[in-house]
Amino acid sequence: MAEINPSLEIWKATIDVQKHFNELSLRVRSIAVTVLGAFLAAAGYALKESKTVDFLGQQVSLTGTILLGALVCWAAFFVMDRLWYHRLLRAAVSHGRKVEEGLQAIPNVGLTSTIDDASPLWGMRAGHRLSLFYGFIAVLLWLGAGTALRAGTPYYIIGDILLLVALALEFSARSDANRRRGFIRLGIVAAGVYFGWWALQGWYASYRLPGYLRLSQEATDKHDWDLSTLWVRYANDASADINESVVWGIAVPLGVVFFALIAGLLLYWIHRGFRPRR
Repeated sequence: MAEINPSLEIWKATIDVQKHFNELSLRVRSIAVTVLGAFLAAAGYALKESKTVDFLGQQVSLTGTILLGALVCWAAFFVMDRLWYHRLLRAAVSHGRKVEEGLQAIPNVGLTSTIDDASPLWGMRAGHRLSLFYGFIAVLLWLGAGTALRAGTPYYIIGDILLLVALALEFSARSDANRRRGFIRLGIVAAGVYFGWWALQGWYASYRLPGYLRLSQEATDKHDWDLSTLWVRYANDASADINESVVWGIAVPLGVVFFALIAGLLLYWIHRGFRPRR
C-alpha cells in the first residue's frame, strides 16, 4: 500500500478550497449583473413613462431613485465579492503557496504559484481589476442618477471625494506607517477639494453680487424694467450661491462633526458599560 503524503493531501484540500471560493465569487458576480439588469430595465421603463415619486413634498424622478437603489445594491455586491470572498480566496492562495514551497521535491506541484504569478495584468492584480469593474459601473450609476434627479453641486462633490477615498483605499500600501501617512494626505486633499470649492463659489458670488445690484439700480433709474428684472435675477442667483456655500462649506461640516462626536461619545459610554469591573 502506497504511503500517503500528508502535505500532498493538504495541498489537494487547499486547491479544493480555492476552487470553492472562486466559484462563490463567480456566482456573486453573475447574480449582481442579473440584478443590475433588472434595475436598468425598471429605470428605462420609468424614464420612458416619465414617472415621478413624492419625496419630502417634492416630485423627483423615479428613474433617478431606481438608479440610486441600483447603486446601493451594486455596492452591497461589491462588499460581498471584493471584501469578503475575494479576501478568503487570496488567503487560500497564500496558504497554497506556502504548502507548495514544502512540496518542491514533488514534480508539477505548483498550480497555485503558477496561477498567482500569471494573475497580474497591466500592473494590476485580480483584486484591482475587480474593483475597477465594480467602480466603473458604480460611477455610471452615480452620474445617471444625478442627471435624472437634477442633483446639485454637493451631490457631485461628495461623489468625487468618495471616489478619491475609494482609489486611495484600493491602492494604499500594506505598511501601517505608509497607510497612516497616506490617509493623512488623503484627508488633506479631500478637505482641500471640498472646502476649496465652496470657498471659491462663495468668493465668486460675493464678487458678482454688488455689480449685479448696481446694474439693476442703473436699469431701474432708466425705467428699463426688463433689464432690471434680469439683473435682479442674477443677483438672487449669486445670493443663493453664497447661502449654499455657507450651508455646505460651514454649517453641514460643523453639524456632521458635532453629531459624530456625540455619537462617538455615546457609543464609547455604552462600550464601557460592557467592560468588566476591576
